[in-house]
Amino acid sequence: FERPLVNREDTYSKQLLTLLTSQTHKTKATMSESEEVMTLKILAFGEEISAAKKAGKPKAEWEGTLQEMLALKTKFKETFGRDCGPQKKEKAATGEGEQEASDKNKEKRAAKAAAKAEKEAKKVAQRA
Repeated sequence: FERPLVNREDTYSKQLLTLLTSQTHKTKATMSESEEVMTLKILAFGEEISAAKKAGKPKAEWEGTLQEMLALKTKFKETFGRDCGPQKKEKAATGEGEQEASDKNKEKRAAKAAAKAEKEAKKVAQRA
């Protein structure tokens, strides 16, 4: 990781520096450590880009960092078979596991629909 970080006070940068320092003392990194290092690098690039944008720097100055981050994200996906970041929860298929509405709720919905239809009918009558 050669690129100097914009703000060394941010948490991701501290975590990354700690992790990279500890990695130099180990001879063999496990898969999860490698995943964590890549994730922290991606987050550090993101923070660097964000800081540059907030400072109002032109895109030309931070576009190289963006390209590096995108390349690292692609490498992460190729290596681990998923996108970097929190995993998205799968939504249940529609219609499965849903409870049927109670009679009281069905009555409320019917009354609401009738009131809406009546309101629309009044609007149409006023326009005519």
